[in-house]
Amino acid sequence: MHGTPLASNIGFAEGPAVMPDGAVVFCDGNTGELLRWQDGELGRFAVTGGSPWGLALGSDGAVYVTQGGNVPGSGDSSAVCGIQRVDADGRV
Repeated sequence: MHGTPLASNIGFAEGPAVMPDGAVVFCDGNTGELLRWQDGELGRFAVTGGSPWGLALGSDGAVYVTQGGNVPGSGDSSAVCGIQRVDADGRV
């Protein structure tokens, strides 16, 4: 089986979910962001801070993110471990 790379220069990608519009949203645990890949383009979907580890699309259209908390050495001390809700417009 062979895979096809869709994007590169991503820190630590986890938890992809396919959105209703066909976009793929996934976590970058190194940057505290959710990234969105659609139509061959990669962009930012949301900034969660900390270290998002995985996500799932809820039946309400929101993305639910497993937040690991602060990344050691990042200087960001605002993230708390738990579950974050991100609306379809990227609002955390």
